[in-house]
Amino acid sequence: MILLEINNRIIEETLLVKYRNALAGKLYSVYFAVLFPRHTNKETRDNTINLIHMFRDYLHYHIKCSKAYIHSRMRAKTSDFLKVLNRARPESKTTEKKTITGRTFIRKE
Repeated sequence: MILLEINNRIIEETLLVKYRNALAGKLYSVYFAVLFPRHTNKETRDNTINLIHMFRDYLHYHIKCSKAYIHSRMRAKTSDFLKVLNRARPESKTTEKKTITGRTFIRKE
């Protein structure tokens, strides 16, 4: 969510509401962009609006990339842990023994 506030009073009230909600246990984040008069000139207004709209996509892209990286690292660690567990599994012993008469039997332990 991107909030653009120019009036300082509105920003302070909004921050106070967000702080109260954070204390109540609601978990979210807010991005504030402060616009100065040079950002709202007729010459730079279109570029400012374009950058603000692109920032959301830019932020979402990087959040998704970091989540994908974290998940790939978790998958790699899980496969390493599974390899360690498989190596630690005891092997079943099969022994062949013969009776007095010469017959063989296999004993699995």
